[in-house]
Amino acid sequence: MPEEEGEVQSPVAGDKFSGNTGKTEAAIKNFSPYYSRQYSVAFCNHVRSEVEQQRDLTSQFLKTKPPLEPGTVLYEAEISQFAEDIKKWKDRYVVIKNDFSVESYDSKEAYQKGAVP
Repeated sequence: MPEEEGEVQSPVAGDKFSGNTGKTEAAIKNFSPYYSRQYSVAFCNHVRSEVEQQRDLTSQFLKTKPPLEPGTVLYEAEISQFAEDIKKWKDRYVVIKNDFSVESYDSKEAYQKGAVP
């Protein structure tokens, strides 16, 4: 008996089952570009993990930095500050240390000489 269109001969049981090959082929054809992109990324990731076997896995926990020595300068810059008493802008040198204290000096030279903030 000839096979009807859409029916496939089962290689195991020898009986026929009805398959909708057209819809399956269309679904695979629509999905294949996504699969191709994802497969290449997954394959490259697999190769990278094989090559870098000694590499520790990245922890998902936040890491804390070791504490800095007291008095370490985090930021320093020259800024302009408006002086209320003389109603003018003055250049100041600002230093922020690791305890987040803000020190203001008349100039960078005054800071470097160890003047009182």
